[in-house]
Amino acid sequence: MLFPFVVSRNIICGALAALLLAPFSSVVAEDATPQPLSYPSPLKTSGPWGNLHYFEVVIHPPASNLWPGLFDERSIWSFPNLGRVQVKELFDELGFSLALKTAIHNEGEWSIQGNHSELEVTDNIISIMLPSERATLADWWRLHHHDFFEQIIGNFEDKNFISISKELSPEMMDHLRSVCFLRGNVLSTFDRPYLLRKLDKAAEKEKLIRNLLTTNALIVRLEVDPGSDLSPIIRYWEAGGRNPRVRSVLEGLQSTDGVDQLDILHLLPPVPRKYLNSFATLQDVSPPDNTPDCFWTAIQFFKPNASHRSLDSIPMEHFIIDDFIQVDAPTQFGDLVCLFDRDNRKFVHSYIHIADNLVFTKNGKSFVRPWILSTFDRMMSIYEIDGDFYKLTFRTNVDS
Repeated sequence: MLFPFVVSRNIICGALAALLLAPFSSVVAEDATPQPLSYPSPLKTSGPWGNLHYFEVVIHPPASNLWPGLFDERSIWSFPNLGRVQVKELFDELGFSLALKTAIHNEGEWSIQGNHSELEVTDNIISIMLPSERATLADWWRLHHHDFFEQIIGNFEDKNFISISKELSPEMMDHLRSVCFLRGNVLSTFDRPYLLRKLDKAAEKEKLIRNLLTTNALIVRLEVDPGSDLSPIIRYWEAGGRNPRVRSVLEGLQSTDGVDQLDILHLLPPVPRKYLNSFATLQDVSPPDNTPDCFWTAIQFFKPNASHRSLDSIPMEHFIIDDFIQVDAPTQFGDLVCLFDRDNRKFVHSYIHIADNLVFTKNGKSFVRPWILSTFDRMMSIYEIDGDFYKLTFRTNVDS
């Protein structure tokens, strides 16, 4: 048995499903071009994979991938199966301050949508709210109203806002910092409508949304010494025959005068080579409300062509048992790694091991999150795990 339990595909990669809304047809546009960060020099790692140099870039989603719901300027809190009085009792349980509860009483507008109580909050209510109060409310939504939590929450990879602060005004950055809070090690906000209300022009609102949805990715290059022995490097990237085309690429690089570096995009199999640093379109989706996520990305890595079939709501074991074998360390290029929360044994995330601490992944099912190369730590910066996690590693059968 590969897994000590069966995990339904409909819970995979939920941490970023704040962006799981109606899809829009899109292409990789010029405004999705990665923008370099100001780092002094590329980082390096050496091993059986050769000498890799890498640096971080910022990727904003193209405007064509932004759907109208992202621009909603009403700040709505939703509470399923609770009446107004019960919601007020919940505020007491969550430890809301008297000042916050008074502002909600005086300014909040209540409505009923089906079996949900909804509260529209004002700028003043938002300004009074403490980070700890935001965190407790977000945690309640995560546990009791997960679909709404996925819709409203936004997580930030860069807690220092290095790239965002270069794009947004100091005033907007002050507003943004005022509505952020920590959920464990994850920096989050659920006040995007509040931030939008601070802007007047449509272009400014679009710029804000694209920056809130920033993804940090890596450009990775392999450096090849003209006189070095390529054999161990070729063996690593061939992955036991799973990726045979790299031999001709690497030999061609070494034999070309004046060229000693290669973007590892050219060493990836066909599917990740096609999708790297791009965003999902309707052509990648079947049916239209089922979008590629981290698990789809991982199991497609060595496939000659991507399959819509693996988007189906079928237990993960179904996709693992025939095409993969479970393996122990050391991890090799192309291995599929699944992470599980050690405390509750729930699936957290999956990715493809590239080399050292470098991974290939897609963080969530969203149309505004690209396929990227990343470091393991950067990838995990937006996943809230209360305790420790453990890994199960799988390797593609050569004959599958």
